[in-house]
Amino acid sequence: MSLKLVPLRFAVLLLAVVLLAPGQAAAEARFAEAIPDLPLMAGLVEQPGAVVFDKPSGRIVEMEAEGPLSQPEVEAFYLRTLPSLGWEPAGGGLYQRAEEQLRLAFQPAAQRLTVRFILSPRE
Repeated sequence: MSLKLVPLRFAVLLLAVVLLAPGQAAAEARFAEAIPDLPLMAGLVEQPGAVVFDKPSGRIVEMEAEGPLSQPEVEAFYLRTLPSLGWEPAGGGLYQRAEEQLRLAFQPAAQRLTVRFILSPRE
């Protein structure tokens, strides 16, 4: 084994460890503050002013996130992501899980999309 190959192999191994480090994966997985079990799609930024009620019948939360994304991109992300968290699509931007429902409503604007997340007890 030549001395030149050892540093090259070490550099490749070090690069792989840095790129695949658990901290990076954790940094990419972001969740909403107002709804802690709701992942936020990359590019969406949670807006201040969420309304949160915790009642005996369940949580009621209304929050908004916005970003330079299209509605189809956001819909596809949540259609892929939410079922792995126990949410079942019920059509029209509505998801249901146990005793809760989550509705996604969209407000497009020039170059930005606002997504309203409405969490409430299941009807």
